[in-house]
Amino acid sequence: GFMAGLISSTALTLSFAEQSKKDKAFVNPYAFAVVIASSAMFFRMMLEVAVLNGALLEKVAVPLATMGGVGILSAFFLWLKNDKTKVVKAVEKDVAAMRSPFSIFSALKFALFFVLILFVSKFALEVMGNRGLYLTSFISGLMDVDAITVSVANLARAEITRSSAAIAVIIAAMANTLFKGFFFLFFGNRKVALRILAVFGLILIAGAASLIFI
Repeated sequence: GFMAGLISSTALTLSFAEQSKKDKAFVNPYAFAVVIASSAMFFRMMLEVAVLNGALLEKVAVPLATMGGVGILSAFFLWLKNDKTKVVKAVEKDVAAMRSPFSIFSALKFALFFVLILFVSKFALEVMGNRGLYLTSFISGLMDVDAITVSVANLARAEITRSSAAIAVIIAAMANTLFKGFFFLFFGNRKVALRILAVFGLILIAGAASLIFI
């Protein structure tokens, strides 16, 4: 789950939501995998910001690390109650089926999405100011946090303040977390979804509280 989260926690969530409908007897194994993958996402975002704009990292580090830390602690609690012996083969099958992110097609798709998000972000910033940027971050963050993170990190070099950029990054992270939780609720095992949403609620509260450090 953690390693998948370093690639795409959304992809893992979509895959495991479907799988959990077939394995209704198992709850914590799927909840654990989704939570730990989503926790890894926050640290992946920190790495992306660190590479692209080290100065911005100072602003986003506390909120992202706080959300990631709360997620990992919650996942550890789920792990203690995890009946992983019976479900491990099903999980391994799904993980093995995940496509490698290191492919030309995946790279081209990300590049096109990045260009689109960068254009939309700049346009929204010009038309609506920071509110437009935040709206773009929320919408794009629902499905993917990487493109908006990269875009905002670049914009923060000269076009927007680091504080505005940091808020935009955190909004994207929180939007993606909400999307994964509610996707699982509607398309996955409801028992699993409720546990995931309970953890995600804690993560979002912690993230919102840590915004004072931006």
